[in-house]
Amino acid sequence: AHLASNGVACRASALQGAGLLRVGRQWHGTCGTWGLWPKRGHHATAFGLLAARLSLGELATLHAFAYCTVRDSLSAAVRLNLLGPLMAVEVQGAILQDLSAELIELHGDTGDAAVLAAGCC
Repeated sequence: AHLASNGVACRASALQGAGLLRVGRQWHGTCGTWGLWPKRGHHATAFGLLAARLSLGELATLHAFAYCTVRDSLSAAVRLNLLGPLMAVEVQGAILQDLSAELIELHGDTGDAAVLAAGCC
């Protein structure tokens, strides 16, 4: 089951998922056979499918999804003038640091440390 608190969030998730799946179908033509691609799906499931097809590790996928979610939420807060851009960067760093420690605690260090160090956290 997909979690969406309301119709607007559900539609946004479906549109984001459709966009990611379009990207996956485009790569399918240039990167060999990755199997069939669905035409629809919510953001989280499409993100997971794309990460799996790119052979990303579980921890790297979780960190990437967390980064995208936090970044997008804080970007919306900046656009709504709820936070300034510099405060958003500070908040993003604090949230991602906490999430990173929690994800590693829950899933263990699976050798994705180099990916994470170069990425968001």
